[in-house]
Amino acid sequence: MVIDKARDLGIALSESPEFKRMMAARAAMEENETIMNTIDLVHEKQRLVSDLLAEGSLSETRFNIASLTHEIEDLQTELMSSEPFKEMMESQHHFENLMKRVNKIIATCVGADFGGESASDSCGGNCASCSGCKH
Repeated sequence: MVIDKARDLGIALSESPEFKRMMAARAAMEENETIMNTIDLVHEKQRLVSDLLAEGSLSETRFNIASLTHEIEDLQTELMSSEPFKEMMESQHHFENLMKRVNKIIATCVGADFGGESASDSCGGNCASCSGCKH
């Protein structure tokens, strides 16, 4: 029964406006070759920084790390000026907020403590379909 409810919740989440918006934004972003190339370049430079950090702390290494870090920041600024990337980030943020609310409701219903947060803070007070927290 619990697994069936979890499956139902998963289906409901996949049908939510937040999830649909995020998936559409992801598809639009992935179709944009410039954005995807920029993301790949950021990841490549981040790997280089990680490799340099693993090598040690020579002054030349620090210079290379600083240079790469500046390049990464420039690339990230470029990404943030792209509408498809901004939409992806914003839609992902909205879906993550939905997931946080869902997780808080579940945790509250099973007795988890959120540092003084009441059930109404996480569930919104509408208990028509909830049988757990007894709000």
